[in-house]
Amino acid sequence: MTAGIRDDVQLLQQANALCGESPVWDWRAGRLYWLDLDRPAIYCYDPARGEQIGNWPLESRGGLLALGPGNHLLVATRDRGLFWLDTATGETTAFTHPAVTRGPGIYNDGSVDRAGRLWAGWITEARVDPGVVFRVAADGQWGEGIDGLYASNGIGWSPDGSTIYFTDSKTCTVFAAPFDLASGTVGERRTLLQLSRETGVPDGMAVDARGNVWIALYLGWHILCCDPNGRVLRSIRTPVLNPTSVAFGGPDLDTLYVTSAVRAHSASELAGQPWAGALMALRPGVAGLPDHIFKRDLGLGIGLKGQPG
Repeated sequence: MTAGIRDDVQLLQQANALCGESPVWDWRAGRLYWLDLDRPAIYCYDPARGEQIGNWPLESRGGLLALGPGNHLLVATRDRGLFWLDTATGETTAFTHPAVTRGPGIYNDGSVDRAGRLWAGWITEARVDPGVVFRVAADGQWGEGIDGLYASNGIGWSPDGSTIYFTDSKTCTVFAAPFDLASGTVGERRTLLQLSRETGVPDGMAVDARGNVWIALYLGWHILCCDPNGRVLRSIRTPVLNPTSVAFGGPDLDTLYVTSAVRAHSASELAGQPWAGALMALRPGVAGLPDHIFKRDLGLGIGLKGQPG
């Protein structure tokens, strides 16, 4: 095995999350935020202390997290839409709710592009009709950025921002498409990976500094790494059937954090998966890309100095 690469997965926090998701590394504070979608709460893990240092319950199903200025996180929940959470005080502030007129549905995963726009997936409750990925600007204005996805999941960009990757978990497809950073326009999509429920459902993703895509396989035990052409480079087995998402973090962005789910397990299945629902980590031997900050100053005078390019 190449020096520095370790496929062994380490347990960090056993939260017994029904569906852990949306890990985001705050490179300014050296902390990882993530949430439990179905037992709605946000967690904060501090690797320097090796423990959870924060927990914020949510009033309805969680959907996604994104970094905001200062102590703020941008959060999406089913009933409230997008709002700000001040992690220092616990106070929340309404922001916008793109799906407010769309009927029963949930926000599901999202990410911030290099221009500071949020891309927020939304799916119908029944997954019978297609949902949408909303493109949300700093002033709260939004539009439909990607359509035709029945179960929008992991979203990421190539290191130069010219390619966007996104997933439809219902069809087990990971797509790639040209991306215009200035306008936020998505070009014609192509299939990057076509998987199946038998091999694992593609869920959350992260892109590394070399441009390779790391994908959690729900119902599949594994994390896949593929190159920009869809060639599978590595397959790492995890101790859980349902790894749900991944994020690069740590001081050098060389730790891959992994969330997971207890959801849909029987008692006998859980007996063989003591880490189901946990936050885990591994060292894949490659650095990732920093999470970007949603560009909004909230009138707090915080500014965005130090934001990665």
